[in-house]
Amino acid sequence: MNDQLRSSPCVCVEAQFAQKMRQHLESQGIWDARYRLTKLSNDTNEVAVPIQEEMLGVIQHEVEETGVLCSIPCRLLSKVNLPQSKKMTIVSPRQKLVRNIKSLIEGAGMTWIQDLEDDIPRQWEMHGDMVLLPESSFMHATWANIESKCLWETVATSVCATRVAKKGVVQNNDFRSPQVHLLLGDTGWVEQIDNGIRYTYDIQHCMFSSGNITEKLRVASLNCDGETVVDLYAGIGYFTLPYLVHAKAAMVHACEWNPHAVRALEKNLQLNNVRERCVIHAGDNSKVCPKGIADRVNLGLIPSSQQGWPIACAALKHTGGILHIHGNVTTTPLKPMEDSLLQNFEADKLATVDCGGKDCKVDSKNVLKSFRQTFMESDIRSVAKDELMHVNDTAEQTNISDKHIDTSNLSEQNDTFNKTDLKDSSEDNRTVQDHNIASFSNEAARENNAISSHTHNASGADVRTQWNHWAKYVGKVIQRILTEMHDGKDWSVCVIHVEHVKSYAPRVDHIVADLECRPKS
Repeated sequence: MNDQLRSSPCVCVEAQFAQKMRQHLESQGIWDARYRLTKLSNDTNEVAVPIQEEMLGVIQHEVEETGVLCSIPCRLLSKVNLPQSKKMTIVSPRQKLVRNIKSLIEGAGMTWIQDLEDDIPRQWEMHGDMVLLPESSFMHATWANIESKCLWETVATSVCATRVAKKGVVQNNDFRSPQVHLLLGDTGWVEQIDNGIRYTYDIQHCMFSSGNITEKLRVASLNCDGETVVDLYAGIGYFTLPYLVHAKAAMVHACEWNPHAVRALEKNLQLNNVRERCVIHAGDNSKVCPKGIADRVNLGLIPSSQQGWPIACAALKHTGGILHIHGNVTTTPLKPMEDSLLQNFEADKLATVDCGGKDCKVDSKNVLKSFRQTFMESDIRSVAKDELMHVNDTAEQTNISDKHIDTSNLSEQNDTFNKTDLKDSSEDNRTVQDHNIASFSNEAARENNAISSHTHNASGADVRTQWNHWAKYVGKVIQRILTEMHDGKDWSVCVIHVEHVKSYAPRVDHIVADLECRPKS
């Protein structure tokens, strides 16, 4: 304990006044929180209240002249050995990491400089017994002068890991494969438990998304007893496993085209004893996804799952079902009407799906043409003063006019829609009220108050309203696809819930729209 004692000036008071004196000194910015209030000795009832040395002069004259401060009898001591506060004795993981690496550097006869401390990360990821360091860390040239194994063993020991890896730039390929460099250890396979589910994966080839835990918990809370679920973009089983383990789906069809993720998914199904209730469809969703079997389809791809919307519609049973559609939603200031809803609707991103029948083929260009015509007829320019919503955080914009749609530079997801009600010429005009999700069918009552109450910033109601309109826009497109897919037969598409998963930036949010899709009788 003695090695933690430090000398500090103090105000000494009777024990019964110690907390009152501390509160007064704290309110005046004089109390030194680095040290504990300490009884001077067993022979006295006095307690020493530490003060900042540079603030001693503020109260010294008053106390020496009157012997009173804040109506409390007291005296000053210029130096008292006091123990540090509990807060000061706690060593954070990073402090421990810095301390151990500093000892390593100095032990090797090199000089410790601030640049080296700044190059040590302030945060990192733990994947089982492996620590994953950020790409920007340990870049200084000095680290090359330390034996590699010694450096990474020091890092591992400091953060209670046995293996060390470092992130690289995500590869710009169809799989968006991570670039992870193994620095200490023989294998990249890791295992961790998430909500009671065991996941294993090769960190050098697969990513584990811990940020969507709230959505995985929501999926786990669903009652899918007896249901058949199709999980597009299944990955290593982020949502497949919660559907099977917790939601008790009767069968899940998991579609995934990354062979490394498929291998991990196979292992995870076996680890959690649910292999017999899952069929893995390895390959391109548009080619391998089963059709006409699903009570529920999950589209857990961000920033956009738009390419899979027709595939998901084709997977639903002829009686319909529920779609869980993920997307990144970015709210932006008012834009000119030329940048309105139809600007970035990506017809080329909607896969053409053959449902196995001559009348069951979706022509994405026809969907776009019909969708565009509806909005032109509804005179959307009359609501130009309303706020606009953009999907995805892509800065690049495309141009639209009444006569031409330029799709040459569309980003992976850059959809825009207007904040007003989406009117269909075949439907009655309806007004969208704040906090209510717009109706696409005669079942509007089911959609009222469907949005989740999650709010993450001061814009509150406006943000929720914009999420509503994004969900409404998605629902309208899904309705068009289903109608086109089923030879013109009308479908009802209702937004039954909108979930905020997480925020990536002040105006970028991961949102999930739950849509119930049923054929009209």
